[in-house]
Amino acid sequence: MVPFIALVASFLLFRVIGFLGWSYLDDWHSSLQGAVAVMLLLTASAHWGKRRPDLIRMVPPFFQRKNGS
Repeated sequence: MVPFIALVASFLLFRVIGFLGWSYLDDWHSSLQGAVAVMLLLTASAHWGKRRPDLIRMVPPFFQRKNGS
């Protein structure tokens, strides 16, 4: 749910910035591209840092590690 909230909030923020004068974000397409980038960066952040062990525990045990790490 958090990535969806980040997507919507950043899209609205980028649209407001576009309306305020930044011509690159003046259309919905560019604003949506930026919002998707924010959402993907937030989602990818689970692969690093203190949340990584939680992500690893979600993988079922029958998927063995191939590289030994």
